[in-house]
Amino acid sequence: MNQSAFSRKIIYIVCIGLLLAPISMVSRPASISPVQGTGDSGGELAKLRTEYRLAQDQLSQIDPASETMKLALLGLRGLAVNILWEQANEHKKKERWENLESTLNMLVKVQPNFIKVWDYQSHNLAYNVSAEFDDYEHRFYWVKRGIKFLTEGIAYNMRDHRIQDRLGFITGMKIGNADEKDQFRRMFRKDAEFTNNLANFIEPNSYMLKDRGFDNWKMAYQWYDQSQRMVEQGETKYSTDFLFYMRRPSQLRNMALGLQNDFRSDETIRVVWSQAFEEWLEYGRTRLEAGTIEKITLEGIAEAEEKLERLRQQLDAIVPNVRNDLTKIFQRELDVPETHRIALDLPSDQRTEEQQLMVREFEQRLAQQNSQIDSEIASRAPPDRLMEARQIRDQIIQVLTVISVIDRNQGNSNYRYWRTLTRIQAEEESVLANQKIFDALQLQRQSIFDDEYAVDLKTKEKRVVKQGALSNYLESFDVWSDLMTKYPILQFGKLSDDIMFWMKDYHRVLKVTGQKWPKDHPLQWVIDSRKELEDDGLPTSEEVAEMYYSDDDDN
Repeated sequence: MNQSAFSRKIIYIVCIGLLLAPISMVSRPASISPVQGTGDSGGELAKLRTEYRLAQDQLSQIDPASETMKLALLGLRGLAVNILWEQANEHKKKERWENLESTLNMLVKVQPNFIKVWDYQSHNLAYNVSAEFDDYEHRFYWVKRGIKFLTEGIAYNMRDHRIQDRLGFITGMKIGNADEKDQFRRMFRKDAEFTNNLANFIEPNSYMLKDRGFDNWKMAYQWYDQSQRMVEQGETKYSTDFLFYMRRPSQLRNMALGLQNDFRSDETIRVVWSQAFEEWLEYGRTRLEAGTIEKITLEGIAEAEEKLERLRQQLDAIVPNVRNDLTKIFQRELDVPETHRIALDLPSDQRTEEQQLMVREFEQRLAQQNSQIDSEIASRAPPDRLMEARQIRDQIIQVLTVISVIDRNQGNSNYRYWRTLTRIQAEEESVLANQKIFDALQLQRQSIFDDEYAVDLKTKEKRVVKQGALSNYLESFDVWSDLMTKYPILQFGKLSDDIMFWMKDYHRVLKVTGQKWPKDHPLQWVIDSRKELEDDGLPTSEEVAEMYYSDDDDN
């Protein structure tokens, strides 16, 4: 019995020894001769790591301290990671920021290739730790610490674009959209030391604007540009096409808005708006994945509508004099307003922008009915052309799906709005309107509300020698009224909200100077139209009429 057990043990030992040989051959590491620069490519596992770029030196920079810590854990790295994450969550919950920072720094050593660690710590520094200080200069220091820390993660994650995405977000949104954005942007513009520290990642001149200094939004643009180029070179993309490719062009738009807030509009800012429009249009023309049979472009809706019209003409040629009657029946069931019916009856290339918007808003309601109309027409085709009619119907349904997907993604990115706004902001009349607003705000801060006049002693004629805040406001409102009438899509969105903010300032100035809201305010129609959705606290046409009616009664 004992002899049998001993024999089995000997057999096991011999088998283990025999297995070690092929295992060592398969797992043999690659080696390079220090003299000749050549060497063994290693076993099969080493070759596979090289082929698929999975070796540590191909994934990231090798950190001796990090590798030593991993070895010291003796295979218990997973347990150590779980404990450290629990500690990090506990420190965050109890707002122990210094302890959180040290814990996350340990996690970085244990998990240098885990993006979440870098993301977590950079957010902690830029948002949580910075918020602990009352002085905005100290806050800005910790925001920069968060950005600098995140750049250290690039070397350890050379094939992952998410760190560049996060750098773009913090550089753009935290500096350019925080409560302290005016102070942050002012300091960023002059911070040559910080930008020089990041010169290995982004050339400072690439986000330097002449006479304006460094711009955080343009720096964010450069980070997103790096991210996009990584994906285009074959790295894995971690978000949907439409969201991913929207990030880079959005930064130029934000840059133009930021400059317009900080400086008086001029040719430099107009050029930035023009560049923002071109970038946004390029985004709209890029073919992107959208879960449909084919890639689509946001600008492709006109092309799809033309294709739809051609297909329906082909179907109508097979079954003539049916569509109009069926359409009227379905529209009666939907109770289509007359204005919509007129727009729907027009060919797509003859509709105004307002009518195009009207049709697209109504298209979802009509989509099911339109498909039913096309199916009904196809079913009435002569027997010898029934198969052809059904094929055309199937193509129509496919095009309707593409139009629906484009329309949905245009809505998600607010594509049409930003395309229109970036284009008109690059025009001379918009530059003038923005100059007037900037001047009005400056004059308001100086308490210069009314125009200053010079009187000709001979003719007694008055001449304006310096406009006050009120006149500048009104001249700007005149231009915006014309533009919002011409482009109805601008009536709701960022520009409309800004205009409401400026009109509230204008209203306060009127109250301070004891003046009434004008009877013929150029943007009165915008106030009235917004009243149904949101009360901006500005007088409606009825309230203005009542205001002046009471005065007439007194007279």
